[in-house]
Amino acid sequence: MEVEMRGPVVGNLYSQAEQCEMHGGPHIYWTPKKDGAVTLLRTYADWQPDEPLIIDWQNADDPEPRQMMNRPDPIPLYINRDTSKDLFEFMGYYKVVHVATNPEMRTVRTERLTERMGHYYEINQTLYLERR
Repeated sequence: MEVEMRGPVVGNLYSQAEQCEMHGGPHIYWTPKKDGAVTLLRTYADWQPDEPLIIDWQNADDPEPRQMMNRPDPIPLYINRDTSKDLFEFMGYYKVVHVATNPEMRTVRTERLTERMGHYYEINQTLYLERR
């Protein structure tokens, strides 16, 4: 008997494959895409001390943060709290309301993540999210 997959439940854990079954796109990316649009956002709690409302982004030339900000509907957000397992907690649906790229913000966010992780991580974009 095949069980129909329903939408995710806030607080439940889902593998990358399960996430992509529900939302679409390949499960190997942080921001899988389907038909050119990002279908979900996933990250690690270790990398994001201010999740789920602030998400740091390393790649300066990546158009995905602005694409997520410009999409009309909110995006599903998943956070991995145990890097030894392929399970991500569904946090809910969030709207990217601002993408910051100013030099002062990049310096502060880079220093904060570098200190937290114990080695250098350059942050070039910071996404500010609101729960929907």
